[in-house]
Amino acid sequence: MPYNFSDLVDISKLNKLMQRFYQATGIPSGILDVKGTILVAIGWQDICKNFHLKNASSKKLCKQSHDCIPARLANHMNTKPYLCYKCPNGLFDAVAPIIIDGVHVANIFQGQFLFEKPDIDYFIRQAERHGFDKKAYLAALDRVPIYTQKKLDDIMYFSVEFAEMLADLALPRLRQIEQQKQALQRSDEQIFLIFNNMANVAIQAYDEYGNITFWNKASEELYGFKQADVIGHSSKEILFDNEYTDLLVILNKINLTNSLHGPAEWKIKNKNGNDKYVYATLFPISLSTGKKEFICIDIDITEQKHFSKELERLDRLSLVGEMAAGLAHEIRNPMTTVRGYLQLLRSKQCYQEHVNQYDLMIEELDCANKIITEYLSLAKNKSLKKEIHNLNQIINALLPLLSLEAARESKIIRWLPGDIQTLLLDKNEIRQLVINLVRNALDAVDHGGIIEICTLMDYQTIVLQVQDNGKGIPEEILDKLGTPFVTTKENGTGLGLAVCFSIAARHNARLLIQSNTLGTSVSVKFIR
Repeated sequence: MPYNFSDLVDISKLNKLMQRFYQATGIPSGILDVKGTILVAIGWQDICKNFHLKNASSKKLCKQSHDCIPARLANHMNTKPYLCYKCPNGLFDAVAPIIIDGVHVANIFQGQFLFEKPDIDYFIRQAERHGFDKKAYLAALDRVPIYTQKKLDDIMYFSVEFAEMLADLALPRLRQIEQQKQALQRSDEQIFLIFNNMANVAIQAYDEYGNITFWNKASEELYGFKQADVIGHSSKEILFDNEYTDLLVILNKINLTNSLHGPAEWKIKNKNGNDKYVYATLFPISLSTGKKEFICIDIDITEQKHFSKELERLDRLSLVGEMAAGLAHEIRNPMTTVRGYLQLLRSKQCYQEHVNQYDLMIEELDCANKIITEYLSLAKNKSLKKEIHNLNQIINALLPLLSLEAARESKIIRWLPGDIQTLLLDKNEIRQLVINLVRNALDAVDHGGIIEICTLMDYQTIVLQVQDNGKGIPEEILDKLGTPFVTTKENGTGLGLAVCFSIAARHNARLLIQSNTLGTSVSVKFIR
């Protein structure tokens, strides 16, 4: 039985009743549960209270005697409804079992008596063995009652009937507790059923050590781990690393205060090692088992974070583009004049020995002009010529050029076209977008590296993806990519990727970058 006798009967009232009984009859009594816990002790003899139960060695004998009661009852219940036995300390005890719903839960004791005058020499030796005050011990022995067998039968048959009455009184309470437990268990199940089926809200449960005890379907979708893979595992292995200690501090705090933590922003890695940003709220709940668990509710804000960063980036790029547009005319005109004079001087016979220097200056001016052109591409209000195109066809037309560049560097391009719908696109801008992304990927891989270009439909979104198997981009640079002059290349300007972000924005598309030590993936998501 999962309950103690004290869970089923009001022990305080039982003590008062047995006290009244003792005052009326002088008959002592005791009730102990099967674990040996004393629940009622009325009128117990001094020899036990002051000696046997206070001395470690004699108390151990009492416990050994009590532990043998279940086996003795099983052997003697066929002959008598109660058990009488001699305690190793020399006195007799009698026991009437309390059996509730077929389970032995406690015993009514009539103990510490004799059937005849005691063997004084035996008790003197016992006092010496346990170190009792011999005179006081023998005086306590002299107060031990001596029963006849009939006297004991009268007392114990009453105890047997009383035990049956207590069992009858406890049974409705047992049924009530079981019904309440079942109702609470159903309530637990319903709560977690609701948690499991909440769409777009990732819910987990942890124990006080941060081990995962529950993982709903939305958590599977958000973090990529199946429920069977995480239950019973430490959250440090699954979601957290540096933040694991912080989680334990929070769990300890809300456990002590029964308060709510959050919502607070957390950065967590999913199964693929990509960062996920969530608003997390944690709070404790008590289950029907009495166990406390800690519920964590996560709202995915990864897209909002990316979108916010993208807006900031695009605003900066647009500002740079507008500044470039304002300065382009003033800068390009002098540059054109300088370039023209350099070409004129280069053609004169008297300067032929300086041709290489003139070529270098003209080349540098062309590079500067190219940078100005790229800056102009960053402007928000750049005019577009959008027409209906199939993205696959644009990439197919570029593939020979891109494959040739890759082959020169002993690198491989794989083209995996998906079944996609048409889009309203500026063909020249999309060509520039694809070329920039593929060239970045080619620069990121060593000889024999692989660049994979693919297109696919994701619901109503058309996705262009360029993926490489290079070393990845350092995390401290990843969030800054797309900002002019932020680059991983030794001689790069960072403008190529900045232009890609601007082109994507002008086509109502989003450019996302994911990177780890296995490579980098750039996705452009066009919303139809």
